[in-house]
Amino acid sequence: MVGRAMVDAAARGRTTRVKSVLRVLAGWDDRQTWLTLAFCAAAREQKAEAVRVLIAAGADVHWDRDITLRWAVRLGHYDIAEIILAHIFAAEKWTGRSRGEIEGASLSLYERIKAGDPLQDGLGARVLEKARVIIVDHSMTCWERVRPAGPEIVIVGPAKGKPV
Repeated sequence: MVGRAMVDAAARGRTTRVKSVLRVLAGWDDRQTWLTLAFCAAAREQKAEAVRVLIAAGADVHWDRDITLRWAVRLGHYDIAEIILAHIFAAEKWTGRSRGEIEGASLSLYERIKAGDPLQDGLGARVLEKARVIIVDHSMTCWERVRPAGPEIVIVGPAKGKPV
């Protein structure tokens, strides 16, 4: 009953109610299930603030092979896709990782979106291009934040050998 109340509140964008139900669910064994279901409902209904609250509370953004991200793209809810991708590619999760690992994760996400839902038609070229752009943007922004610092470059003037 309480879990269903959170799913309903999330789908309606009632973040205050979502937060209060989260406190009640704190010790429940199936808290993660309800949290993820509420996250999916909020994303489907394009309730951005509820999506943020549920992600912050620990919703599984990769549940069922990133289905919530795939739905957001399919439905044209790019604002929701941006929120999910910002979480997936948050710099603190990737510190110490290579550019190849970040690019691999972004390619994997794109391939899942491209594969789509076997029960529906494939996605159009415009939708796939938009998905590609936002995934690349988030993954490369992540890399820019976590990449190791390069060597210091000092430019020396031609005549006197002094830094310019």
